[in-house]
Amino acid sequence: MKNYIIMKEEQLEEIEILESIYPDEIERINEESISILINLECEADQGLIVEVEFPEDYPESVIPVIKISPDDTDPTIGKGEKYSYKLTNKDCSDLRNQAIEIAEENLGMPSIFTIVSAIKENAESLYEARIRSMEVERLKKLEIEEAKEQEKFKGTPVTKESFNAWRLKFRAEMGLDKEKERINGRYTGREIFDKGLYKEEDEEEEEEAE
Repeated sequence: MKNYIIMKEEQLEEIEILESIYPDEIERINEESISILINLECEADQGLIVEVEFPEDYPESVIPVIKISPDDTDPTIGKGEKYSYKLTNKDCSDLRNQAIEIAEENLGMPSIFTIVSAIKENAESLYEARIRSMEVERLKKLEIEEAKEQEKFKGTPVTKESFNAWRLKFRAEMGLDKEKERINGRYTGREIFDKGLYKEEDEEEEEEAE
């Protein structure tokens, strides 16, 4: 097993490499810990802070201690043009679990850059999934609202039964199906005039005369 002094040198060397990769994002908390600000490539410029603590036996036999938290330094972070969403502590917990799995897969070799890169990629995917979910919910609400508006313009569907019921009611109201009233077996003059039956009456009279 490597001795303590060699392990420390290896850790310091890895930190120096990280400082060259993240010159503006990395900060040394103390001799055993650093923090790296990850700026996600997403609509709302979401940021995460990854804190890494180097145990004595890292990287040979143990993984680094990893903490992930949302970047709350800028109040505008998480506010996109269309949606406002900031990765939550629960999201960060899920990302940390994924990071631990990657760290365990790389046990025995310096792995901070690999871990941080994976956190960034997974966080961007997670953020995009949250935005897609919000878009789906928005579209569902729009569909419900549109359906309600359309209901206002819909009448009662016409069926054969409903049409026949309407027809009977209409004819009853208009008196179209009443029996023809006669006086002494004949229409009155007023009825002949109102109903336009004078031709019919004339023909009947001519037949009687013959």
